Amino acid sequence: MTKKVGDIDDESVVASIRQRNVEYAKKYRQKNSEKIRRLIECECGSTYAYYNCTQHMRTKKHCQWMETQQMMKQIADLKKQLVSK
Repeated sequence: MTKKVGDIDDESVVASIRQRNVEYAKKYRQKNSEKIRRLIECECGSTYAYYNCTQHMRTKKHCQWMETQQMMKQIADLKKQLVSK
C-alpha cells in the first residue's frame, strides 16, 4: 500500500482525533440548539428546520416554486418591453 501525505499509521492518534471530533460536535449542538432547531417558513409555503435547509431547497415543491417565479419574472419583463414600445 502506498502512503499519501497526511496518512496516520498510529491507531491511537486516529482514535483520539475521532473522539475530539465527537466531543466538539456534541458541544456545538448543545450551544447552538436553538439555531439548529429554528423553524423557517419558506416563500414556497413550506416550513423547515434550519439544519434541513439544503435538503428543503432540493425538494420538488421548492424547485417547482422557483421555476414558477422565474417564469413570472420573464412574463413581467416581456410586458414591460411591450408597454415601452
